[in-house]
Amino acid sequence: MHCGGAIDFAHLDQYTLGDEGLQGELLRLFSMQLEAQMAELQDCTDAGTWKQASHTLKGAARAVGVWQVADVAERLEIAGFDGGPGDARDLADLKQAAAAFQEEFARLME
Repeated sequence: MHCGGAIDFAHLDQYTLGDEGLQGELLRLFSMQLEAQMAELQDCTDAGTWKQASHTLKGAARAVGVWQVADVAERLEIAGFDGGPGDARDLADLKQAAAAFQEEFARLME
């Protein structure tokens, strides 16, 4: 279903009609959104903020074909916030998925 890399370029090509400039801009915007939503989740102290941040991140990641981030964000959204060890594990998974995206994005921008 999903391509092997952190970014599904077939999805992104279809979404942008192959416009590489637009792809770069969308990925740059997503990178900024990813950082903002991760910060929101890391600092979260309530279930409402957790749900909103994870839902926002899930949708943004799906729009640009960053499936691993989208899948983890969906898991966070479904699990909800309880301040327990599961939240920390899920955030660690999100950091790992985000790092994979950021590495691939950085290579593209070289």
